[in-house]
Amino acid sequence: MFPRMLRAIGMFVGNLLAVIVGISAFVSELYGIFPTQTPGGGLRKETVLSAMVAFGLGYFVYYKWRSASAKWIFVAGLCWFGWGALEFWLGQRDLRVVSAGHTVYWEMSGIGCNNFDSQSCLDYIQYTLLSLRTIFYSVGAFCCSRIGAHSFAGIENALLKPMDPVDRTAVNTEIEDPSGPRGDGRAS
Repeated sequence: MFPRMLRAIGMFVGNLLAVIVGISAFVSELYGIFPTQTPGGGLRKETVLSAMVAFGLGYFVYYKWRSASAKWIFVAGLCWFGWGALEFWLGQRDLRVVSAGHTVYWEMSGIGCNNFDSQSCLDYIQYTLLSLRTIFYSVGAFCCSRIGAHSFAGIENALLKPMDPVDRTAVNTEIEDPSGPRGDGRAS
């Protein structure tokens, strides 16, 4: 029982690292392809690219390793988002008496980036974007579990399997030794 639980925890942590590090690496490579003019446009680009890459990575990871924890990684993202919203709400509760501040929606949705509010952008990236990545990663894994892996078997064979170096259609052109095999067990 303990090795199974340890394996499940390891798979969950591995999937979580794939979401945090892997998606960031892919998105950073794709980021320069689509130029943007404003911070809000950059944030929308980051969101769309993150969602697409997270879905694809979740699909591929589930396809390769069939890890059930890939379908449940969204729970960690929702907990992280809830933690950020609670932290912001508790911090703003005391300040509402003094001044009218931004709402949790303002901070966590990224609309403050359109008004060049850097703290709103950071909160969106730190909490909401990471949560969206985990959700789309899990959706990709769930879709792979429902659609099945058979639809990509031909593509995987073409791209990931090594080429067969032996041409089975070629005629054997070697000259055989008429004396037959040697007496010491080696072929002539």
